[in-house]
Amino acid sequence: MNRLLFTDRASQLAASTPPATREPGVSSRRTRGGFTIAELLVALALIVFVMSILAEAFTAGLESFRRLDGVGDLQEELRNAAAVLREDIHETNALAKPFIRDGLLSGVPDRSEASDLRKRYEAIGVRAILLEEQFVELQKELDNPGALRILHRTLCDLKAIRSSSAEMVVVLRVIETGTPGVDPPK
Repeated sequence: MNRLLFTDRASQLAASTPPATREPGVSSRRTRGGFTIAELLVALALIVFVMSILAEAFTAGLESFRRLDGVGDLQEELRNAAAVLREDIHETNALAKPFIRDGLLSGVPDRSEASDLRKRYEAIGVRAILLEEQFVELQKELDNPGALRILHRTLCDLKAIRSSSAEMVVVLRVIETGTPGVDPPK
């Protein structure tokens, strides 16, 4: 009922106002047809604020992805390098077995073959050291406990490979020169 009274009063006021004092195209009723500039600016400021927070979160996520992607790439490179090292070890060991057998059977090992094997084992030792350094760098990037355990085991294996190859180098150098601790003539 109050609403009816209000509507009737508004129409009476509009009717009592002479048409010349009203602007053309403006109705006599005061209805709100849109937002004010201040409201639009406040809404825009809120949207910009939310967008900046989302942009920071997206940037942090992107950096995290890049870091993980880099770690994944490094893991793939190291996996390939470890596979190459494994193949070199198998090939060199396959060459060493007949060398040892023939040397034991004949009593006179082939010194040039000993030199070739020594060089191969030295190269294996160097690759093991380089791989170990790269795995240590990777270890700094990882935070997954399972991956860290595997990496620790791999580092232990690389130390064993490095140690074994160093021992083979010493033995082969003795065979090559005939005396311990002496480098072969060049």
